[in-house]
Parts: sequence; structure tokens; C-alpha cells
Amino acid sequence: MKRSLLYLFAVLCTCSFFTACSDDDEPEQPPTAAKILATYSADKLAATVDGRQPGDNARVEIAEGADASTVDLKLFNMVGGQEEFTVTGVTFEAATKSAYYSKLTGETTDNVLGLKVAVKGTVDEGVLALTVTTETIEGEPITDAGTLFSTYKGDMNVAVSGLPGTESSEQRIYVMEARKAKESKIKLQIKNFTFSGQEIGTISLDTIPVLRRGDVYAFEAADRPLSIRTAGQTLRVKVNLSGHIRNGGMTLKLDIVTEAMLTVKIDFKGVSVKESTTAAITKIEFDNNAAIVDTLTNRRNHYITFWDDTPAEKMRITPKLTLAEGASITASTAYYNGQNNPIRLDEAIDFSKFADGDYVKYSVQAQDPSFTANYFIYVKLLKSIASTKYDFARLEWISNEQPVPFAYDEPAGWGTSNGAATFLKITETPNSTEQNPIYYYDRHLPFPISRTSEGYAKIITADTKGGDMYLAVVPVVTAGTLFLGTFEVSLDNTLKSTRFGVPYKKKPLSFKMDYKYAPGPTYYKTIVEGTVKGERSVTKQEVPGAQDRCSINAVLYEVSDYEETLDGTNINTSDKIAAVASLPDGSAKADFTADEVSFNYIKEYDPAKKYKLTIVCSSSAKGDSFEGAPGSELIIRSLEVVNE
Repeated sequence: MKRSLLYLFAVLCTCSFFTACSDDDEPEQPPTAAKILATYSADKLAATVDGRQPGDNARVEIAEGADASTVDLKLFNMVGGQEEFTVTGVTFEAATKSAYYSKLTGETTDNVLGLKVAVKGTVDEGVLALTVTTETIEGEPITDAGTLFSTYKGDMNVAVSGLPGTESSEQRIYVMEARKAKESKIKLQIKNFTFSGQEIGTISLDTIPVLRRGDVYAFEAADRPLSIRTAGQTLRVKVNLSGHIRNGGMTLKLDIVTEAMLTVKIDFKGVSVKESTTAAITKIEFDNNAAIVDTLTNRRNHYITFWDDTPAEKMRITPKLTLAEGASITASTAYYNGQNNPIRLDEAIDFSKFADGDYVKYSVQAQDPSFTANYFIYVKLLKSIASTKYDFARLEWISNEQPVPFAYDEPAGWGTSNGAATFLKITETPNSTEQNPIYYYDRHLPFPISRTSEGYAKIITADTKGGDMYLAVVPVVTAGTLFLGTFEVSLDNTLKSTRFGVPYKKKPLSFKMDYKYAPGPTYYKTIVEGTVKGERSVTKQEVPGAQDRCSINAVLYEVSDYEETLDGTNINTSDKIAAVASLPDGSAKADFTADEVSFNYIKEYDPAKKYKLTIVCSSSAKGDSFEGAPGSELIIRSLEVVNE
């Protein structure tokens, strides 16, 4: 029995011995990348960056890599002034000394920062020993700046130093050709920049240098002076900017520093977009244009014309607008009765409420909202002539408020050559002297058109001395002209000053006139020799035996629109003339004489066409050729056009 117990004890000791030997000889397991994924800082981090120790806030995060053999190293507050810089694809390796440890090696090129960053280190007993080296990547000048020209749309964050909060908004930055198209340079522009509800205007920075690093186009500028117009004042600031364009995207940091050292900080990230910048109404039509007698478009101004006696129910019209691609209407108002009235785009507008010159205004915004324009529909009212009988004693005469000898009266609604006489009354001839000033039009003479004591219209022919005023020739004989139309001085050609005609919507049949006429004693014609302006010879030539005649004509002519007009150069020759009624005998009439002549139609009257009518009265029938007798006098008591 004792021998059995002793044997069992020996066997147990032997088993214990072999078991202990087996545990001591088991091999150490190598680490995996997953086991070192952690954040290392303080006493768990022993690092150098380009041979120097980083600051106390440095830390490194080892994160999972693309596969089991790599990790990513996130370097915080260690590289290039960046809060975070990531080295991807760092090779992980389990190495041994007397025991296993983790070995790390890798590098990353960042073309945005222009840095190549290499890391080499180990993780042993929970401590990361890391060596970081950086190398600056020099950029290359570019010759293809045009490929960067675009509109970049994105989010812009704006903050002011010392003030809480950040304003965020959608914004666009425009990259354009630099001044003088310099290579490796661009122009940056922010349109309609607004901050805290205050319009700053356009920020434009030219000749910004650009360098290429791989697929990155980097740009920066420091202490650029810039003038910004805001709140009626000009601010002089300095601008610092840096950013890059990569694969159609832009990142920008821009600091605006004022003289008071206040800094506006702008951060922008956006992508290239293709947006129309055309803020335009390309066509304006109307759903009911029967009442519109004329339309005219001049760039952004569209004019529609009505007769002033058009019934109100026919003047409710809805404009139909065609916009440029991507454009939209942001506001629409109608100005009448002295105030702006909001209108809807789909509603009919009651144009009967509009006075002459009132308008509809459309605010148009392009697809790119930085581009806007205003378009107008102006209303013009044509005076419908209720009666075409002109009794000059009963007509209103308008006084031209000028000092003597430049004050004159003229009948309301009529044009006269008095404006030209005013110019000649203030212009001295070349042979004028300080002691004996001589004017082209004698200041003692009445104006070409004046009012008699009975209230009739008097038209005279004057001796205007003659001369070359460089822009225009002053004739030696100037006949007064009274006409339906307007007078606008044209120095290039004085005959174009008379703009004949008023809109007319009736068919005239005959022309009545009541007048008397006394020709001047001596008939002259103007002789112009030479072609060089300022050096032409202008002389008076008497025509023996010739006697002056007056002319009174009524002319109906066609127009394509009511802005069109005939003038002194073509009122007798234009192929637009449809009918004429002329005084057959312009010789002397000592007493008032009443005549009536029929209109001679050169073209068949068409009520669908547009017409103008003018009546032209002159004291010298050949006044448009600068001929006549000074002192000729035509007095008109009344004129009348008889319509169908």
C-alpha cells in the first residue's frame, strides 16, 4: 500500500514538471495593425518634425488603413501649420528585437499645401516614436490659365474679427482673364458682395499668380491694396488670399484688413458651373394688340402707342414676355397716377389709367443672379385731332421765356424756325468788332414767326448776312417757316432741323387757307463756293426781275412707325409722300384771300397704314434753296384740312 502511494506521487510530480516546461517555451504572438489603432499624445508620443519637437498640443491618431497591411496617420498640429494632416497608406510591419514591436513607414504628397510628408516610426509598449520630415513642392508656371476661367458657385462663410457669429450664403466667384492676359495669372471677382445687410459692391483682384502642382492650380497674394466703395465712402483695405482650383472645384480663403485693423474673413468652397449671365427680355408681345397703333423697341425700352381717344375697354392688355434662357422676372410694377403699383405677370394691365410717359417696369435676373437688368414698357399717347381747323386768333400761343431780344411767341402744337433765329441772334459774324458787333440775324428784326395785333400768324424772310460757321453754312436769305411738327436744331444740316408732321388717322380731301402776302423788294439767292468747312465763300447774288412767292402746302406721307419723320431735305421729294395739297398761286395778295384746293393722291390711301400729316407755310417758296426776298411777309388767318 505504501509503495503504491509513493508511485502515484512520483507520477504527479513528473506530469507537473513537463507541464511547466511546455508553458515556458510557447512563442510570442506578432502584433497586428488593429492592435495599434489609437491616439498617441503626451508621454505616449515621442516625435520630431524636421528634427524639432512639435508643440505640447501635438498628437497622432493611427487609423485603419485601406487593408490589413496599412494604416493612416492623422497628424494634429504638427505639419505646415495645419490643424490636421493625414498620411495615408502607411506600411505596417511587425518587427522584432528581443520582442515584437510595430514598425511604420510611409509618405504623402499634398499638392494643395505644396508639401511632401514622410513618416517613419515604431509603436513599442504603447508608445509611438515618430520621425516626420517635410519637403516643399515648388509649383510650375502655367500657360493654360484659360482652362480655369469659369464661375464657381458654392457656400461662402464670412466672419469679422472680434465679432461673434458667421454669415453663410450662396455666392459666386468669377475667374477671368488677367489684365493684359499675362501668363500664369488670373483675375478673381466677387460681384455684389453684401455683409450684414450692407452692400460692399464688387471685389476685384487682378493679376493673381497661379502655379501648378500636379492636378492642383494654386494661387495666393499678400497685402494687396484694394479700394472698396460702400455706404457712399471709399474704404482702402489690404487683401490676403490663398486658394486652389482642382478638378473643377475651388477653395478660397480671403482676408480683408481695414485701416482700423478690422479683418473680414471669407471662406469659400464651390464648383464650376455653367450659368447664363443674360438678364434679358428677348421679346414682348401682347394678347390683344388691336388698340396698339405702333410699337418700337430701343434696347431695354419698349414703346407702345395708343390714340388718346381709344376706349378704355380696349386698353386692357396682357404683355407676353419671352425671357433669355434661365432668366426670370423678380419684380414687376406699373407706374401711373404718380405712383408704383405692383402687378402680376399673368394679369391684364389697364393702360387707360396711364398718362403719356407712364410705364411698366420689369426687373430681370439672369440664371446667374449677379446679373440683373430693368426693362420698361413706355406708353405714348397720340393726340387725336378732333378738328383740323386752325384759327390762329383763337389758338393758344406759347411764350418762350427768354430775355429780349430773344423772347418770342409761337402757336401751340406748331413748329417754327424761331429756334434757329435765336441761335443766329447770339452768333456774331467774322467781321464783327467790339465797338460794332454784327450778328447773323439782325437783333432789331422780329423773329421769323410772330403774332400780329389781331392774333394772326406772321411769317417773314430775313437778311441773315451769310457766312461759313464750319458746321453749317448761314445763308444770305433765311425764310421763316411755320409747320405742323417740331423744330430741333441740326448744325450738320440746317434743313434737317424742321421735323415735319403729326400722326394722322383720317383721309384728307381738301385744304383751305385764308392768308395775305407781300413779297420783299429785292430777290437774292445764296452762292456757296468751296467745299472745305470753315473756308467756304458765302455771297449774296441778286436775281434781277425775280419776285418772291410764298408757299402753303399740306402733305400726307406714310411712315413705318410714328418716330419716323420727313424734314426740310426731303419733304418735297420723298417716295413716302401719299398726297399733297398746295397753294396754286403764291404771288402777292394785298387783302386776305380764301383758297381751297383738293389733295392730289400720288398713292392710294390705305387705312391699315400709318400716316403723318404736315402743313408747311413759308414766306419764300424757295427758302429751302436759300433764295428769297428779305422783307417778304406772309400773314395767315386760318388753315383747315377737310377729311373724308
